[in-house]
Amino acid sequence: MQLTDFSPPSSPSLEQQRDALQKGLGRTWLWASSGCLADEPNAST
Repeated sequence: MQLTDFSPPSSPSLEQQRDALQKGLGRTWLWASSGCLADEPNAST
């Protein structure tokens, strides 16, 4: 049996940051409080 880990990444990419912010997920709070967010997640790629 193979288990899948659905926990958020500890170091999110800009795309993951944008996606989580748009969806209103609480993981952005966890990332921000641990200093893992980029300065400008809305910057174009």
